[in-house]
Amino acid sequence: GQYRYRYRFLLLTHKDTDILTLSSAKLMLPHHFPQIESADLCSLSSDQDMVDLLDEKAGTLSDERLRLVIVVRLLGRGVPGFQRLLSLATATSSKHHQDVVVVSGIPGS
Repeated sequence: GQYRYRYRFLLLTHKDTDILTLSSAKLMLPHHFPQIESADLCSLSSDQDMVDLLDEKAGTLSDERLRLVIVVRLLGRGVPGFQRLLSLATATSSKHHQDVVVVSGIPGS
């Protein structure tokens, strides 16, 4: 069947083990599974670093059928550019076809 959208995923996390686990899991996914990228939030030191990261990993989404799902796993640390990420996603989600999911990595939260 014909799908309305094609998806790409971006995992942003504080834990390098999340990135390593994702790398292993990607080897087991079907060849037609959407592209998944990841990045370590600990490498960010400024709001501009977040903007640069999103430009690098997400690029431009000029295809109207392409949707980007950004999953952010937070572990209680501050994230430079986090408010910028949320405001960009909110302001441009309909234009750039982005969705942001924020998940706490702290047990019981």
